[in-house]
Amino acid sequence: MTSFGQTALSNVQRLTAEGKISKSLLEELSEIESLFYGAYLVASRQIGMDIGTQLPERNIRQRAVDQNLAEDWIRSFKNDPDVGSDIRMMVPVFYDIERKMTRVWVVLGYSQKPLTISFKKPPIATITDAKGKKVKVDLEFESIHKDLIYPVSAEIYVKQLLNRDEFRRLCDKYQTRSAILKALAK
Repeated sequence: MTSFGQTALSNVQRLTAEGKISKSLLEELSEIESLFYGAYLVASRQIGMDIGTQLPERNIRQRAVDQNLAEDWIRSFKNDPDVGSDIRMMVPVFYDIERKMTRVWVVLGYSQKPLTISFKKPPIATITDAKGKKVKVDLEFESIHKDLIYPVSAEIYVKQLLNRDEFRRLCDKYQTRSAILKALAK
């Protein structure tokens, strides 16, 4: 924010494929900053990390706002206009004169896989009090099961570039990664 200044950022809106965003870039950047601070707080809490005096620029009240924002976003991220939008597209990288083809990156959407996080062998921990004296504590380590969401993309040569609508229609028609890539390679 310091490069452009708050005045400039408050007078500009981000442009998307659907048009201008109603919020100023300053508002959006401030919300994103708060969301990331909140995500840090949520993750720290989940692993039992005491953040203590970390984040000195965030007072206790702001930390609570940040954490609530992150928790709300995590519950409803599919409704986020950026994350929940159709990201399928073809991006030209370069034209190969000899092959007479264009190298493109294709973004096919998102997929998910189940993810389990656990310890094969629980770690051994030594807990000490403020004076360095060992304290007996029973630690319980639990497994976590989540769905890992990730973008699906590829880099291929194509004879014809497709705009977003054409590419999305092709994806809708062929549906699987392999079938889409095969159709594009024709």
